[in-house]
This record gives sequence, structure tokens and C-alpha cells, in this order.
Amino acid sequence: MSKPFIQIPTFWELITIDGERKMPLPFDINYNLNQMFYFLIAFAIILIIVLLIYFIGKRLAPNNPTKQKQTTYACGESVPGVKTQFHSHLLRYAVYFTIFDIVAFMLATSMGVLGWVVVIYVLIGFFAIIVLRK
Repeated sequence: MSKPFIQIPTFWELITIDGERKMPLPFDINYNLNQMFYFLIAFAIILIIVLLIYFIGKRLAPNNPTKQKQTTYACGESVPGVKTQFHSHLLRYAVYFTIFDIVAFMLATSMGVLGWVVVIYVLIGFFAIIVLRK
């Protein structure tokens, strides 16, 4: 029997050298906790920077509302407040699209493995469509 032209290593050959791990396993708890710690530190730093920018901007922005500034204004003309009628029949199609889009995303990201989460989500999506049709 001849050797194949391309030798594809197995999973265990990729992660071990002479029986010792050369890269962390996906379920290595120490590696995952270390990564989570760095993620939380980065998230906290970003949150502090965003809040600083928000509060500095709020403090520096001028705040002198007048009656004229609070009136409705469109293209140089004063516009009286008019009630418009909302047609909700197109909203149903938007909801259908959203449901099908999420179901397609779940199926596409399941990596060919039809797990219970994906199956249950597809069933919930179809149940929602049946309920919306009434």
C-alpha cells in the first residue's frame, strides 16, 4: 500500500509532541480562564474610556434650550405636528425575513453538525411563522 501524496495529521498529532501538549486544548480550563481574564480587563478599560468620553462631551456641550430650538423644523419651514397612519401589513414580511435569516444563520454556523440547539431553534422559528400566519 502506497503512502498518500498529502499526509494530513490527526488531531492528537497536532496538539502533542512526544506525548506533551504543544498547544492548549479548547477545553483547557487554565487557558480559558486566562483568556477570560484578559477579555474582562480589555472590556473594563474600553468601558472606562467610553464613559469618560461621554461625560466629558456632555460637560463641554452647550446646553441652552429655548422654545424656538424645541419646535419642529423641516427644510426652513415650520411644520405642525400631524398624525400619520401606520400601515403594519408590511411588518409581517419583515418579521418573516428576520426569522428566516436567523434560522439560516443558525444552520450555516452549526458547521454541519445538526445539534439539538439548532433543531430546537428551527422548530421555534417555524412555530413562530405558523402563529404569525393567523
